[in-house]
Amino acid sequence: MSIDRKGWQLIYHVRYDHILVVDGSDNLVGCYHVSELLDDNDCATGNLCDTRGHIRPLQPRVQSGIWNLCYGRCVDVYYNECWWEGVVFDHEDGSEKRNIFFPDLGDEMMVHIDKIRITQDWNDVTGTWQNRGTWLFLELIEEYEQEHYVPVSIKQIWYDLREKDDFKKLGKWTSYEKDLWKSLVLEAIDDNMKVVIHHLLQVIGLPEDAREQVETPVSFY
Repeated sequence: MSIDRKGWQLIYHVRYDHILVVDGSDNLVGCYHVSELLDDNDCATGNLCDTRGHIRPLQPRVQSGIWNLCYGRCVDVYYNECWWEGVVFDHEDGSEKRNIFFPDLGDEMMVHIDKIRITQDWNDVTGTWQNRGTWLFLELIEEYEQEHYVPVSIKQIWYDLREKDDFKKLGKWTSYEKDLWKSLVLEAIDDNMKVVIHHLLQVIGLPEDAREQVETPVSFY
């Protein structure tokens, strides 16, 4: 492992033992960093530092079991000799296989619980591992579904939300910025509701001039 300095960060070149480059000619080498300076405010209790892509200590194994994989819980899935971050995407508590959604990939798959572990985040300030908990996006969707009709699938809302300019402010899907999440989720639901209403009015054959009067802005804010 070699070390370079760039600004205020240490850059580590890590050679993998079990992962090869695309053509299989050599072991894969990744470039990762460890921050020397940390913002204590960003790592305060309840607002974990996002250390994805950083070098961290080996995390302890937390037994997931069949009864503590609730809907929306952040988990890691062991697939193709790698751990992939996802979330539980069904309500089949107690099942041997669970449906896992991978936000980075926008895809899902059925996974046996033996290949699932609870996601933990490393806190550089406290020097401890902490469970990530449930995905804030799904928590908000569940809240709105109790009071409003959501016209499209959760996956569709997620795809639409990622295309919005403000999504870049979140940085990553693991963000804890609840107010920004709430704004983006409501906007995505709002947009889809307008599309549904517009299509419905076309189907029933309402004249265009009358359609414009009916298609008033829909808002859940």
